[in-house]
Amino acid sequence: AGAAWLTKHMYDYFEFTGDTAFLRQTALPLMKEAALFWMDYLKPGPEGFLVSSPSYSPEHGGISRGASMDHQIVRDLFNNILKAGEVLKIDKHGFEPFRKIRDSIAPLQIGRWGQLQEWLEDADDPETRHRHVSHLFALYPGSEISLKGTPQLAEAALTSLRARGNDGTGWSLAWKINLYARLQQADTAHRLIRKILTPVKEESV
Repeated sequence: AGAAWLTKHMYDYFEFTGDTAFLRQTALPLMKEAALFWMDYLKPGPEGFLVSSPSYSPEHGGISRGASMDHQIVRDLFNNILKAGEVLKIDKHGFEPFRKIRDSIAPLQIGRWGQLQEWLEDADDPETRHRHVSHLFALYPGSEISLKGTPQLAEAALTSLRARGNDGTGWSLAWKINLYARLQQADTAHRLIRKILTPVKEESV
């Protein structure tokens, strides 16, 4: 899913700059190429939905079918393609296959203890303390989950985030800071910012 994620930065660049020439000539063609891979890779799964298979939730768990992060990244990619088509006023008919695939991907699911599921199966362990929260991509850097737009999913994301704990270093801790910020948990975000800036003590060998 790396290519799909990388194209997100291109659409983000357009949103910050409003550069429609960049969107038309550079971003959209590459986004479409990334989408063509996923149109071929997604396979029919349970209840008629399309799923990523084989799939992997980065640095947590083994190979599976339908890891949530894959679906979140791919949905984000297809959403951005559709938005780009609207911005550039391109014939909607040509974008219908992207819309159809996007709407067929297995949706986000809330599990048995109120968490946002990391996998297609409700297999998340509430006792697992892990530095990575890959299945919260839809909250950040994605925008599929928000407090106002999808309050139940936002609450499920917060449940998952709290269950994982606040340990971590580098990227994983920085990600948690941004996730708490998106959820307007200012005190926790600030506490983690202070934690990530704490100097490492030198020890004699």
